[in-house]
Amino acid sequence: MKRAIATTVLLLLTAGCCIPLPFGDDEATPPVAPVAPVPAAAAAPTPEPVASEPAVPVSELEAHKVAEYSRHCINRFSERAFSSRGRYLQWVDEETGPTGRERHVYGVYTLNGSATPCREAVERAAGMQPPMPAAEAAATAYASAVETLIPLLQRADRYYERETYRDDDMAQAREMHPQLMGAFRAFADADRALRAQVEGVQDRAREERLARLASDPARRTEFLIERTVAQALTVVRMGEALRIEDRRYVADDPAAFIAAVETLRAGVDELEGHHPSDAPSGFGRFRGEVEEVLEAALALMRRVRDEEPLSRSDLSRVGTSGEWMTDGSFGKLRDEYNEMISAYNSVY
Repeated sequence: MKRAIATTVLLLLTAGCCIPLPFGDDEATPPVAPVAPVPAAAAAPTPEPVASEPAVPVSELEAHKVAEYSRHCINRFSERAFSSRGRYLQWVDEETGPTGRERHVYGVYTLNGSATPCREAVERAAGMQPPMPAAEAAATAYASAVETLIPLLQRADRYYERETYRDDDMAQAREMHPQLMGAFRAFADADRALRAQVEGVQDRAREERLARLASDPARRTEFLIERTVAQALTVVRMGEALRIEDRRYVADDPAAFIAAVETLRAGVDELEGHHPSDAPSGFGRFRGEVEEVLEAALALMRRVRDEEPLSRSDLSRVGTSGEWMTDGSFGKLRDEYNEMISAYNSVY
């Protein structure tokens, strides 16, 4: 499937490494506080006891809270920020910076919009239960990093688009380089810290949700959707850990990676064979994107299993925004996973 590079969305994975948003259908009304007893003389007939709704599990409350961070911060800005860094370092040496002797000057990518939606989400989440000091601090740092990066990229973009470097012999380019690299590093650190918090919460919530759904035949469709996302995420995380040696993808434990892909294949087959009469909105699109993820995972798995080398042109794309164009690459798998997560986030 060919496409323009998608903005990353559960979490979406970025080139540095989408995040799923919780369905929310397990939300329950908190228990009603007991009413003070009526004096015996005026007491009405005792009604039948009414069972109160169960309290929302803590894991679900946490998942809804961090969904603010994934939807409005990570999924909105991270992929574009890492792509901007990759674009810049396509033509600039990270250590020396611009020299004026470059064959090509590609400039940078800007981030879309302002940081306001992220900052507002951070402030909104701060008022949500339960308190999560580590996640809240990480989200605050992320918003600050975005607020720093956006104007720097806008300034650099104007400079390179106007080709002002032709007039000042790259003087402003050399001045901006350490600022850009510092902002990129700060953003990468903030992204890594916030992702760790969000993914930890989402992993716990997903495990508990899967356990609940597995025991309810009436919710078979939801169970298969959630399980497939979990299986795909396992494969993607293992794919992210692959390294390249002698133009080949290498896994620390090839058998475990192959087994994870085969587990995903079996799960996708079961999902494909499931035809509910009450399929939720977006189910067809989700199922189609899952198939694309499986195909990308199988292609990467075969490269690992068969020790198939990357061509030199394919190798040159690794770590760039164009990596998704190489079949059997982690970039292709990441891109298809992000498309699947976009579809997942639109279900229900």
